[in-house]
Parts: sequence; C-alpha cells; structure tokens
Amino acid sequence: MRRSLLTIGWVVLLLSCATEDPPRLDVRVHGRAFADAAQLVFQLRIGEGQRRAVGGRVYALTPEGIDLAIGPAEFGLRDADIRGPVAVYVVACRAGEARCDTDDLINTPTCTCDAPLAVGLGQALVEGLTRLDIFLDPFDPQCDADGDLFLDCDREGCCGSLDPAVVHDCDDVRRDCGGEARCDGRFAHPFHAAELAFDATLTDAHRARHQAWCGDGLDNDCDGIDVACGGDDADGDGVPAPADCDDADATRFPGNVEDAQTRCSDGVDNDCDGGDVRCDLDSDGADDLSDCDDANADRFPNNPERCGDGVDQDCDEYDPPCISADLDGDGYLCPVANPWDVHACSGNGADGRPKDCNDLDAGIFPGAPERCNGIDDDCDEAIDEGCPSPEDDADRDGVASVNNGGADCDDADPAVYPGAPERCGDGIDQDCNGRDMPCDTDVDGDGYDARVDCRDGDPAVHPGATEWCNGEDDDCDGRVDEGDPRQTLPEGPIAPDECGFECLECACRVAPYVCSSNGGSNPVGQRYVCLGVDANQIPETICDGIDQDCDGAWDEAVERECYSSDPGEIGTGICVRGIEECRAERGSGTDAWGVCAGEMTPVREICNGLDDDCDASTDEGVLTRPCYTGRPDTEDVGLCRGGINRCEGAADFSQVCEGEVLPRPERCNGLNDDCDANTDEGFGLGDECFVGRGECRRSGQRICDESGDESRCDATAGRPREEVCNGLNDDCDANTDEGVLNACGECGAVPVEICNDADDDCDGDTDEGVRNACDRCGPVPPEVCNGRDDDCDGQTDEGVLNACGECGAVPAEICNGEDDDCDGNTDERLPLNACRTCGPAPQEVCNGDDDDCDGDNDEGVLNACGECGAVPAEACDDEDEDEDCDGRVNEGFNVGSDLDHCAGCNVTCNRRQSDACVDRECRCGDSAECQGMQRCRNGACQ
Repeated sequence: MRRSLLTIGWVVLLLSCATEDPPRLDVRVHGRAFADAAQLVFQLRIGEGQRRAVGGRVYALTPEGIDLAIGPAEFGLRDADIRGPVAVYVVACRAGEARCDTDDLINTPTCTCDAPLAVGLGQALVEGLTRLDIFLDPFDPQCDADGDLFLDCDREGCCGSLDPAVVHDCDDVRRDCGGEARCDGRFAHPFHAAELAFDATLTDAHRARHQAWCGDGLDNDCDGIDVACGGDDADGDGVPAPADCDDADATRFPGNVEDAQTRCSDGVDNDCDGGDVRCDLDSDGADDLSDCDDANADRFPNNPERCGDGVDQDCDEYDPPCISADLDGDGYLCPVANPWDVHACSGNGADGRPKDCNDLDAGIFPGAPERCNGIDDDCDEAIDEGCPSPEDDADRDGVASVNNGGADCDDADPAVYPGAPERCGDGIDQDCNGRDMPCDTDVDGDGYDARVDCRDGDPAVHPGATEWCNGEDDDCDGRVDEGDPRQTLPEGPIAPDECGFECLECACRVAPYVCSSNGGSNPVGQRYVCLGVDANQIPETICDGIDQDCDGAWDEAVERECYSSDPGEIGTGICVRGIEECRAERGSGTDAWGVCAGEMTPVREICNGLDDDCDASTDEGVLTRPCYTGRPDTEDVGLCRGGINRCEGAADFSQVCEGEVLPRPERCNGLNDDCDANTDEGFGLGDECFVGRGECRRSGQRICDESGDESRCDATAGRPREEVCNGLNDDCDANTDEGVLNACGECGAVPVEICNDADDDCDGDTDEGVRNACDRCGPVPPEVCNGRDDDCDGQTDEGVLNACGECGAVPAEICNGEDDDCDGNTDERLPLNACRTCGPAPQEVCNGDDDDCDGDNDEGVLNACGECGAVPAEACDDEDEDEDCDGRVNEGFNVGSDLDHCAGCNVTCNRRQSDACVDRECRCGDSAECQGMQRCRNGACQ
C-alpha cells in the first residue's frame, strides 16, 4: 500500500547553526508483523561526538489510519538540519501513553512508552534526497531495565540485528535517586545530547548541561567518559567545581551538615563524602534502618527488656510477661522477665507508682521508713537520711543519745529509744518514758501486752521477735518478711546460701534463695525463690554465643525470621520470610546470623502463573520468549525474523509467534522475501527485454516494477508514425498496414479471379465465373465407361456401352449354353462333340451307361472277368476256383509241397516264403502279411 509522506517536525538540538536549505530524509518503517502498533517513537541523532544533535518525537498512527500490517509507514524529515551521518531509532508502541519530554535544563529529550512492541534502526549519510528503510524487530522489555527504550546489548539476544555500537544502553539500571540527583540509568543512553566538557560550553544551556552531568558517575551520552566538572561555582554554594560534587545543586557541597538528625536518609550525598548518612533521630545509637522506633530512645535493638509493660524495648516484636511483679510482697512492683534477672527497678511504672528498688527485701520499697542501717530503705537513692551520725548514735537505733543532745535513754541498746515497743515486767524502760510497763494484759505471755503485741495470742509474734519467711509480720514492725529471712519456721530448715548450676561460657549461675512473701497462702517450703539458674532452666533463645540452657551447646536451634527486601512485600506473590540461624562465636556475647534460608524476595516476572515480583499482579507486563515457526535455516535470512510468544494466563506462552516474519513468495522489491540465498529470483532481472510494438520496439533489461509484484523492462518505446502499406507496423499499434490494404488485405491492386479453389479477388466467392459444367477448373471431361456422369450432362456412360449394355468389347461366344455375345443365339458357330455338348466327348466309365455316346456301354473298361472294378485276387481254396479269371487255379500258392503241414489249402494263413510253407498261425503284423482283400485287424487277417 503506497502512502504519501507525512512530515514530522523535530526539536533538534545543535551546537552549530544550520547553513543552507536542508536535504530531505524520507523514512519508511516496515513492520508487517506488528499490526497492533498504535504509536511510533522516533529518536534522531545527527553527527557524532560533542557536536552531535539529537531529537525526539512521538507519532500516533491510528488518527492517520496507518496500519503497519498493510504496508510501510512513510515519513518525510524536512524541517531539521539533517546533513551528514544520521541515525534514526524507532520504537513501536501499543495503545497507551507514549511521550518525549525535553528537559530545558540539559536540552535533551527523554522518551518513554507504556507498552513497547518493536524496535528498529536506520543509518544513512544524508546529503541530498535520501530514502531510509527501517525494519522492525520484536522489543523485549526485559532488555530495557531502566525504561528509556534503549537496549542492553550485553544481554544475550537483546539487540538482534541492531548495531550495538549505535543503540547499546551503557547504563541500563533503574535507581532510586531521591528525586534530586540524576543517578538513574534513564539519564544515560546513546541518543542523549553530548555530555559537554566545560571548555566546550558556548551558552548558558550548555553550561547547565555540563553542570547537570559532570562528575555524576554516569556516562550520560554513552561515549565511555563521565566528563569531569570545571568552571566557577555555578550553584553559589561557596564550593566551585570540580571540588563540588554537584555544582548545579546548592544543597550539595563538601562541609555541608549531614548528620544523624539533619539531611539524613534522604538518598542524597549532601556533604559530598560519597555516602548518605542514616538517621538516628532519638540518638539511641540505632539508625532508622534497624531502630523499630526512631522517635523513642527507650526502644532500640538489644536494649534491656522490661517485662509486662506493653512496650517492646529491644525491638524483637515481643514484650515478655513478668514472673512476679512484686516478688518480696511489699506492695511495690519491679517487673522482671525471669527470677534471675536483677530485681532493682527505678522510676515509675505504668500505673504512675514508683518501682521497687529492691524487690528481694520486703523492708525496702519506695516510701519505707528509713532506718539507720547503711541501706536505702525508702528507695530515694539516699542512705540513712535523717539519721544522727554514728558518733551521736552509737547503737544506730536512729535516736541520738541524751548526752549528745538526743532522747535515747540507752545509746548502747538499739531496742531502747523513745517510742520503742515496751516489754512488760522486764524492769527495762524500752520506750524511755521513765517506767517499765506492767504485764497485766499479756495474753500469750511473751512479755508484750496487747498495746504493742500485734498478735497477743501467739507467743512467737511480738516486737523484737525473729522475722521468719512465712508471709507474716513476726516482729510487729508493720513489715512482712523484711530482711529476706532464710527460715520459714523456728524449727524449720534454713534455706541454703546458694542455688543453681555453675559453668563457664553459659548463662547458668549460682545465686541465693530469697524469701517471697507474694503469694499469701503459699504452703511452707514454696516461699523461697532460687535466683540461681540450673541447667535447662533457661531456654536457648538468645543468639550471643552463650550456652543459656547449660547443656554443653550454645545457641542451638536459635533462629529468627528474616527478610532482606521491603517488608511490605511479605505475603504478596511469592514473597515470604525466611529463617536465619544463629552463628555467634562461642563466648562472644554478641549475635551473628547465617544466611536467610527459605526467604523468597521479588525476582523478575516470568511466565509461570505466579506473582514473582510481589506487586500483587501475576505475569504482568510483556513477558515474552523468542520464537520462530519457519524452517530454522531461514531465520535472520532476508526479511525473515523471529517473533515472540507472549505469556498467557495459564502460566504458559501462547502458540502465536507475534512479530515473526516467515518466508513468503518472492516479490520483485530488492528484498529477499522468501529468505533463501537469492533476492528477487524468478523475475528475470537483468535479462534482455523489449517494449513497444512494430517500429516502436526497443530493447532493455528487466528491473523490478514499483508495485513489487512483477518485473518490467527499463527500455522506452519509440515514437509511432503514420501507417503506410509496407508490411511494417509504422504506428506501433496492434496491427500492421491497417487502413492501407486492398480487399485481400495486401498492398497493391485486387488480384484477378482464377480457377484455383481460392478467393483470388477476396470478394467472398471462390473461382466464380471460371469453372466448367462440372463446377471444376479446366475443360469438361469426356464420358468414359465407368458408371459415372463424367461430362456432367445428367447421363451415365452414354455412347460408350457395348451390345450387352456394358463397358468394354462385346464378349465372344463360348460353348456354355448361353448367349455370350448378346446376339440372340446360344453357342452359335461352335463345334459340338458326339454327345452334342461343348468340348471333347466324355470318357466311357464302368457304370453300365454309354458315356461317350458311341452306342456301347462300358466298352473297354470291364476287367478280365467282364466286370467293373479290379480283377479279384486268386485265393487258395480247395474248390479250385479261378478267382482272377486268368485260367489258372490257386496260382501263387505252394500246393502239394513236401512239407506236410503246408499240404493243401485248408490252412488259410499259410504262405509260401522262400520256397517253404510257413505256418503263420493266423497271426499277422500288418496287412501286407494278409492275402487278397484281407486286412490285419487285432493281429489276425480278416
């Protein structure tokens, strides 16, 4: 299908000015296999090096009614200076968005399309009117990782017949550049404008391009060089290029602030040190990649965990429950994960109450009475506050002696001080009121009456009594089990000093038992809690090189879930977490992990019915594989090209090989259509040929016709002239001497009619006026005797028949009893025999008739016996008959010989043989042995 040329306007960026009217470049894009192409993205490159020009344009096919399946699309490039070496790169796209944007800063087009389908390249040296044919091959999106429509020719099978030296994408990597730096591979391909050195910049736009691309780590124009920066401080940040890593961005320069709180984790190297600082906004030592809460300094990996507070302090996604929030039962909490943890808490809990600074002693808790004992009893981090000095209070009962200005009436007895419990009837003034209390109300007789005895019915409970680990206030001081008593009952066992299992490089350890009064009615023997750790008491859960369970192995079966990609992908498509096992060095105390086994992270999407890249879509995009259904020896020969099978929903590729070009009947078009070893064979190209008729005929050679369906002769016919009668086709039409011939279609006068069975005068009649009476040429033939009307007078053989009315002479009369000569007489004038018949007289035969008409019958034909027939043979008989009528009897027989047995003729079979009678016993071998008329039959003469 022929099309008129469509002119494409270009934005072509040149370093030099156009000189004269530009030449014209006509481009024909061939893509018969790509009927669903909706747009063509053209990218143009003129010249080479830093003086090359580039341009980009998208052309929509559908509005123009262009269908590549019908024939090539033709375009004329007329409004650009396209003189010299030109490369045109074309990408055909399916329906969707396709665009070419020109960056005003760097003056280069960036072209994209949603669904690239096919790609082609054409190159030409343009000086005058030039035609460039571009043939499309399938486009594999997997060969274009950064989406700039240029192919990574280093990948096998990606560039096909395209010239890698022209189209190879030198940086086919898609990167996250944080929206600022031009680090993405889309900004580097072979049809970009030249990456200008500073001394090649002529305009502000050139300098902007230099500053945008110099020293950025990208080979933007794919010439093998990343141009170094030069010139002044273009961005005004105080650091000129090349020291400035980005002299087009005033926020990037050496010495700029980039720390864990400022310009961190933004993907930009703000201080030009070659990297981006990770953020640590809460300054807890863990950056934003590892910190589970970078706004909370109390949450970071390996931070000590506080159980039961609903907060994950160590970022392991787990808040462990507390074993006991109040182990000593003093009413103040100190949540710990395990009994062996440190039972000393500070600050306030979730309920706002202060925490217990020593949860192993019920006498120590926030707000407890401070005793002068060298211990912080009230958890205010001060010791013995309010107590007199030891010099003033010798017995350390908290009251200075009278001598030292105090009220202690006995500074040598700690049980004596103002307000102390008074023991009745002991003669001692414990409360320093000047008298001893009488024992008039001491029910249990323990020396303390009900006024000071907290349980005046139990002699074991009273002020100053021993505190047992029993959940009771044994000494009536208002505290239960204070001082961590070691014995439950006065007569009961004392808890051992230490418990647990001791080992090296393990978490097991020896520690004391402590009294736990938290439990109320716990039975005796269950109030002691061992703070030591026995073997297998701690589960092996921490990766630190320490043997937590004290079984001789460390970190066995310690593992954790892992995932090395974006956690948001987990559970989508194939993406799942893996497991990594602990690989910490023994005794190191620090974690170390192995590979993340079993994890599935995004991979390139393939045709398998799975969401391989974990984006919630399956087999999306243009997943293809190369295919070719023709004979293998024809692929990439002539026009033949392989195509692609597209991935379909059944996790398999379609059977349709899209885009393939198979051998087809050879056309006369300068192309190898049938993909064999020849081009345009069968059209006789170069053979001698002729055009025109008659005198206009000229010779030439066969060339291809513009239609491509046949060949034609390249000769031009001569000019026709007026027709004259000369046997030549002067006017070069379909006839010779037409209009100038006589009635017979010949030159000259009309011929005279002669008798020759032809229409000599061409009047439609033959031999008219020149034939005889028989309608033949020549004189009338004479009548001859042949049974025909020879002279054409209506009569046959008239005047030529004989007397008998027949042809020829009158027959002669012969003796046959007929009138042979037709004269009315029979056998006249002929001699007759004695019997009056023609011919000699008949011979007499022995039949009793007068055959010869001589009056006698059988004369001369009777035998010797006077009978017809042969003379009878003589027979040997005793009657002595003369059978042969010769006058003799029995002649020829040996009658009367001396041989007795031959005597006579009574033996009929006897014959004479050699003068002897031989008895033949009536046997014979043939008839010759029999006599007379006898014949030999069945060996006997009869």
